[in-house]
This record gives sequence, C-alpha cells and structure tokens, in this order.
Amino acid sequence: MMPHLLRNHTRNGTFISSPKYMNEVAHDMNRYILKFAFNNGVSKNHFSRVSMDVHPLVVSAARKLRILAKPTQDFVKEIENAWRTLHGLSVWSAVDIKITHPVMWAHNENKRYSKDENSLNCLAFVNLALSYPIPQTRYNSGNISQTNMASENPWTPKHTIGFANQLERDLKCEHRKQSWLPFARGRRRLNSRRVMSLTRILARYVFIDNLHIEAKTIDNLAQKIIDTYKPMSFHETKTLQDMRDMYTKNSTDTPGSCMDSTHGFYVTKPHEPVDWYHYCPTTKGFCVKRGDTVLARTIAYFNSTDKKWYYTRIYSSRDLYRRKLEQELKNLGVGCAVENSLLRQLRTAEDIEFDIPLSKYNGKDSCPVPYFDFVPASYMWIRVKDGVNKCLLTPSTKKPNGSGWVCPNIATTNGGHVYEYGNQRSCGYCDNDIYDDDCPIRAPDGAVFCSSDCASEADYMRWQTSDNCEWRPYALDHKENISCLYEPTVFSNFNAALESCEGVFVYWHPWADVEVPIMRSVWAVQQGWGFSSTDVLHYHGITHPITGKKIVSSSGRQQHQVCYPHAYTKRSSKYAQVLPTGGIGMMFLEIPGEHKRLSIYRDNGMTKAILENKSKFVKIDNSNGHSSEAVEFSFTNQYFDFMDLDKSSKTRVLSHAQTVEGVTIINQPKKENV
Repeated sequence: MMPHLLRNHTRNGTFISSPKYMNEVAHDMNRYILKFAFNNGVSKNHFSRVSMDVHPLVVSAARKLRILAKPTQDFVKEIENAWRTLHGLSVWSAVDIKITHPVMWAHNENKRYSKDENSLNCLAFVNLALSYPIPQTRYNSGNISQTNMASENPWTPKHTIGFANQLERDLKCEHRKQSWLPFARGRRRLNSRRVMSLTRILARYVFIDNLHIEAKTIDNLAQKIIDTYKPMSFHETKTLQDMRDMYTKNSTDTPGSCMDSTHGFYVTKPHEPVDWYHYCPTTKGFCVKRGDTVLARTIAYFNSTDKKWYYTRIYSSRDLYRRKLEQELKNLGVGCAVENSLLRQLRTAEDIEFDIPLSKYNGKDSCPVPYFDFVPASYMWIRVKDGVNKCLLTPSTKKPNGSGWVCPNIATTNGGHVYEYGNQRSCGYCDNDIYDDDCPIRAPDGAVFCSSDCASEADYMRWQTSDNCEWRPYALDHKENISCLYEPTVFSNFNAALESCEGVFVYWHPWADVEVPIMRSVWAVQQGWGFSSTDVLHYHGITHPITGKKIVSSSGRQQHQVCYPHAYTKRSSKYAQVLPTGGIGMMFLEIPGEHKRLSIYRDNGMTKAILENKSKFVKIDNSNGHSSEAVEFSFTNQYFDFMDLDKSSKTRVLSHAQTVEGVTIINQPKKENV
C-alpha cells in the first residue's frame, strides 16, 4: 500500500522522501539516541525510538493534500482578492485568511455556477480536516499554504497530524474502526467530497483574522467572488479616448502601473503619457473589461517584416484575466514576442515619423512620453516643429538632420519630456551661466543646475528606480520610498535599491544592529557626500523584506553592498579599524550579516514592515601577533567607547548610541570568534 517514491519538491526547498530513505533516517536517528544515552549515562528507556510504522491511510491523506494544494490555494487567493476589493484595500494590504478543510471549485471556470446564476459551487473534502489551517499573508501571497500542503509528509505530518492521531484512536475502538477498514473503505472516506455553495463554505470553513466571517459580510464577499467570473469583453483601442480609458484605474481589479490614471505627469490635462501609443502608427492597445473596469491590458507592436502584431507584456491583477486576454489575442492572430530575434525585428524596422500634439508643463513645451517596457525602435528622437511634437523611430545611430532633435528618457516615470530653450542658460539655484560643455544637471521638468549641490539646495532629489535615475523636485508620495542618509538620493522602493546596484546598507559599527534600514547610494559613497565612509564592501546574507528569502545579486551570489563610517577602512581585501592616531588596527577577515524576521503592524488597513538587519564580524586576523586576550581587550574598548562608559566604574556618562537613531549593541566577543 505504501508508495515506493514520493514527489521531490526541490523548487520549494522541500523533499518528500521514499520509504527506503525514511528507514535510513530512522535507523540513523535511533542509533544516535542509543549513542547519546550511553555517552551520558542515561537509560535508553528514557527515550522513544523513531518508528517507521505509518498507516497506509495516513500516507493516502498526505498524498491527497499534495494533490489538492494548488486548487485549494487558488480558492483561498480568490477570497483574499475579493476581501481587498470589498474593503477598498491595496494589493499589498495584509489579509489573514485561514481555511480548515481543502476546498476547490466544483468544475472548470465555465461550469462553476449552480442552478442559481448568482451562486457558485465548491467541493469540500469534509474528512480531511487541516490540523494547521492554511494562512494567507501579504508577504508570501499564497506560497506558504501551497508549499506546506505540497510538502506534506506522512512520516513527519503537519496538516494530517490530527487525522493520524484520530485514526489511531479509532482503530483501537471496535465500533469506530469498522468505518476505516478495510483499506479501500477508508480511502473512499478520505476521498469523500461534498458539493456546497460558496456562501456555506465561507460560513463553515473560512476564518478571517481568526474569526468567523459575519453573516452580513458573507453575501457581499461571495458576490465579489462571483463577479470575478461574470462575462468579460475584449476591446481594441481605436480612439485616443480608448487608449486613455485603458489606463484609467477605478477598481482594485484594474492592474496598476506607473502610467495609470492615479499618477501625476509632466504634461497638462487632458494630455496623458499613453497618448504616445495612440499616435504611433505601429502600436495599439488591447484589453479585457467587465463593464467599464479594465481587468487586463497590453500594448501590441507591428512587425513590418512579417506584417503581424505582437505583444510583449500583459498587465493584470489576476491570472484569470491574463489568460482571458491571452486567449483573445491568440484568436485574433496577435502573437507574443519572447524570442530575441523577433524583438530585434520590432526594433530594427524602417524609419517611422509621426506627430503628437504639443503639451505644456510649467510654461514650457512638453511631449507625452510613457515609461516603456519595450521601445519599438533602436532609437527615438523628438523635437518641436510647427507647433507639434515630431517623433522619429529609427534603427540608425545617426542623429536626424535638422535642429532641435533630442533623445527623451524612455525609462522615466514622469510621463513627459520638457524641452529647454537655447544653449546658454543660468543655474536654477545660483543663477550662474552654464553651457552644454559644463555637463550641467538637467531635470525632466526643464530645470537646469550647474552642480548636484545646487540641485539639492533647490530641493531636488536623485530619484532612483530599478533602471533609471533622474533629478526631480523632492516629493515622497509612497510609503515604500527610501530616503538615503545625508544625501539627496531617494529610492522608489527597496527592490529599486537592490536591482539598480546603487543601494548601500550603512552600519555605524561592525557590532551594531540597526532597527530600520539605513541606506546610501554608490554615487554618494564615491563622492563622499554628507560624510566620509568606507569603500563599498560586499555584504552577505541580507534577506528580502517582502518575501523573506535570501537576496541574490545579478551575478547569482547572495551578497550586497555595505559601508561603514570613516573609522573603518579596507586594507589588502580585509577590513580594519582606523585608530585615533591614524594607524590601522586589527583586521576583520569577514563581516557576514543576517536578517531577522519582519515586525509587522497594521495602520488603517495597510501593513508596514520594519526591516531589521543584524551585522557582526566573526573573526579577527591574528596573523600580526595579536593574542585572543588582545582581541577581547580591543573589542571591549570599542564597546566602552561606543557606549561612552567609564572603563573603571562601567557607568554610562553619555551614550553615543542615543545620538544615533536605531542603533543597538549586539554583544561583545569572548575570543576571536564573535
């Protein structure tokens, strides 16, 4: 009855082992127990040996959970999305959902409706109660429950532990064991499923914030889920308003992006950045809607080589909407451009020139320019002529004939290019004349500065995204924005700091923990902006604040950048303290780091996360003759100096830690190893 080999989930970091493997593990564990008892003079009777006696029904229950993991997770995710929509929460808001039994949709997407068109049928596995109800959290968005169920192991059960214990008790009772024997009858009981309406499922098996859903909320929540499966309509943009409507966000079901209607841009109304796609003859939009609500959208590009249309990316809030749009595009003959050869064809077409109506921003001429996921040309040029924007798409590297041509920033999220006037101009802060040869700073809103100091004094910031950096007026419009320490750089979010390779974590001392992330940019470190710091060093073991997984650099290594104040420096690939006398102290061979779990709290339905990074050095280079006592003495002195403690009385005079926000002392070492 027992399977020879169970599935190996290497992608999720789990391993469902075979009976042979588990026998070996049990044998090794039992041998270790006996050895431990003998070495410590403890009777082996005080220990329980690991048993391999697993009932076939427990094995069957674990297998069913692994099979039901994905459909159950999809069901829970539908509840999560509907709850956010019902309460007007963002996609990042925390929703604590638990389900006590595996539940899946009764049929495929087109057959879920019962006789009542306003109801949906579900299948509940009533004899497979989950000992650990599946949680759904903002940070893992479904991965926790799916992974846990998909890795259910009969020898180390989690979700089926309650069933295993109950089965053992039932088999010892003459009256109850008959319901499980023979094995075929027990397996049929485990496979028993009951068709139930969605509202009944929500009332019986679903908990939100560890509470049953209120009766008045159940109907509203069920209706939101039902609305998800109502008919969708497919649309092609034919007018300028169609294109603008495709980017209008009026529901949480509408996919958000940096170009949607909720943002402000460097163009005046009614002009929008996405106007560019309408006026370009080789681009057009496609979307699926429910009523006036856009559910999924994409931009398609014309390939002059094979005379066909192709899309590159679909924006959607749910897989259901994405699949619907993909199918409609396939039916229309619009392909998906994923091959490099095809993308090169789209970029290397012949010259294409078209006009875009002129817009204004702060009294200056402006051209709508969206953030491009894909530019259907190798180069793009724009200029103002005859009262309109002239736009040229070309595969040539040569600048077009005529004056006034400029290359706009295609990675900016400002939504428009603001033109400048003349070759000579004055700095926007100090009024000094500047020329093109001076390499001035040009902001997308048309402002020009002679230096980064003037730009910063004029209240401009270096806005750093994952693939772009530009100076723009200082404004923080999102909770995920990260302001850097003593410099004008602002990262749009944590991922932008990492993916741009500009983010540098700041630690005041190798042994000091920071309560919140303190960051600087590579640009500031190299220029010594604000204060002097060490060169950028590699830092291992940082964990992503959203997913909780180890951050992997573009090179595939789990390392990122860190710097320390000027009291520390790097010598011969090692890290050393700069002594007050100017000399170099002991060298640290390694400075690894680790990340503590997130501290999460709620604020008006939104979730904030406090990132806690911990830094410590593990070994000091003693090759220059330093003894372990000298190492300990050195570290103790550093500790006292940092805390400003009197070395004789060990009383605090005035803590420097109090003047540095968010710094705590981890510990002090006993020997070389910390």
